[in-house]
Parts: sequence; structure tokens; C-alpha cells
Amino acid sequence: MRYALGVGIGTPIVALLWRTYREALSPAIFIASPFSGTAAALFWAAAGTVYCYVASVPMLTLHSTRKILPGTKLWVYVCLCSIIGAIGLAGVGLVLISHVRILQYAGIIALVAIAGSQLVLLCMVLLNPDETHQFYDQLSKQRMVRPDFVESYRHMKEHGNAVSIVLFELLLAFIIWSLRPVGPVGGNAALVGRVGLILAVWLTPSALVWLIGSSLERYLSRSSS
Repeated sequence: MRYALGVGIGTPIVALLWRTYREALSPAIFIASPFSGTAAALFWAAAGTVYCYVASVPMLTLHSTRKILPGTKLWVYVCLCSIIGAIGLAGVGLVLISHVRILQYAGIIALVAIAGSQLVLLCMVLLNPDETHQFYDQLSKQRMVRPDFVESYRHMKEHGNAVSIVLFELLLAFIIWSLRPVGPVGGNAALVGRVGLILAVWLTPSALVWLIGSSLERYLSRSSS
């Protein structure tokens, strides 16, 4: 259910983004959609589901690095302030909607701030793997001892995660929209490349979470021997 709200909001976002980028295509290369009726509804619902998951990947990074989030280290606050700053930039960009160049700068800075803050958190965790190992080891033991306590905070995290997904959906939509081509382009390669680069920057930090999972797996194999 945590993705239900995100899918409901992600579907119209994808439709609006597609319409915005389609207008930048040359009329000579425009291709009509082969979907209509029920098939079109299912297609957009599937696209909204995919967009919801892609937009929510920063939450994976925050979840994987939550060991250091309650700390007092300066970099933790810098990362969190970067995400908040990205939200502020999006708001400023929307206020100055008629200034295309400012919109583009705001989109680039927001993208770099969100991706960069995640990379900092990941580096802090990967450079000190022992702390993460101990955290998950102790957490797994305490969850079995105090299931009532786990239940008390689980709902907070689930609902907070659902709302955060919507927030990141809106931020990613702003970034993709603000970096759209200003005038018509001669082919769809430029559009695909532009969106592909944005998504590559957006997804790269979360892909590195695999390293944290592998580190925990290695720790588990050693501790059981």
C-alpha cells in the first residue's frame, strides 16, 4: 500500500511530462500512440508505477544509511539540508516560471543536491562498515525481544515513506520538466538522451546500496562460521 498513493500521483505526472516533451518533437517525426481505451489506461498506469519506483529510490538510500542519520555529524545535516534546499529551489523555480534559464539552473542544482547528498551518506556508511554491521546485528536481536516497540514505530515509517515517495515524485517531475528543451528539436534522440542522463544521475546513488547489502552479507557469512 505504500506505493498506492505514489502510483496514483505518478500516472498523471508521467502523462503531463510526456505531453511536455512531445511538444518539443518535430511534427515530421511525431508518431501517434498505438494505445487507446482500456489498453491506454493500463499503459499509463504501468508507466505511473514505474515512475513511482524510480522517483522513490532516494528513500532506499536513506533507509540503507539510517544508521548515521540520528548522529550529530556535520555531513549528515548537510545532506538533509541539501534535500530541503532542493525543495526550496523547486519552489523558487516555479515562482520564476517565465525565466527559462533560471528554471534550468534550479533543476540542475536540485538534481545535483539530491544525488550528491546521497553519495555523501553512502560514503560515510561504506567507509565505516563495522558500525553498520553492529547496528543491523543489534537491531535484529532487539526486534525479536520487543515486537510491541517495533509495531509502534513501523506505522510511522510506512506512512512517512509513502508521503516521501510523493515528495520525490514531484521533485523529479520538476527536474525533468525544468530541463526540457526550450524549442523544437530535430529528432527524439536528443530527448531520450536528456531524460536518460537525468535518470542516470538520479539512480546512480541508489545503485550503490548494493555494496551495503553485500557488506552485510559478507559479515553474516563470517559471523556464522
